[in-house]
Amino acid sequence: NMNVVIRPLFKYIFKRIFGGFIKNDINLDEVDFSMKSFCLNDIEMNTYEINKLMEDSPFKLISMSIKSIDVPWAIIKFDWADVKVDGVEVILMPSPKFQNVDNQTEEKPEFVENTQEHEEEHEKEMYNSEVSLSSSLVTKILSNIGLTLTNVVVKVLPC
Repeated sequence: NMNVVIRPLFKYIFKRIFGGFIKNDINLDEVDFSMKSFCLNDIEMNTYEINKLMEDSPFKLISMSIKSIDVPWAIIKFDWADVKVDGVEVILMPSPKFQNVDNQTEEKPEFVENTQEHEEEHEKEMYNSEVSLSSSLVTKILSNIGLTLTNVVVKVLPC
């Protein structure tokens, strides 16, 4: 049965790519692998994680939800896959970081001495090799994805 092989691989890839960005827990154990694609519904995005990526943006993400995401199984075989995303609602507000730019002072980073440097070096090496493998796998998958967005609403709140 292909489900036994594909399910753990898919769960790993999906959580590696999207896990930190999705707020609600998605139960991938119930995904039917016999269909041509699978659909995720009513997804709330993790605004904290997304805002970390938008640190240099003039906007702060207040909320983001997606009605449905349809993902073809071709993504698992590294074939071309057109991912369909429908019902995206984004609420933004101007970032406080970019308001009153004249009054801001530049913060200087503080130097923190690391007393466990040797032990952490080994952990970093192990982590980096895992990240390298995951990154190449994720890059291969992402290079074969087309994205179709429908019904997108972006609201910008006043300051």
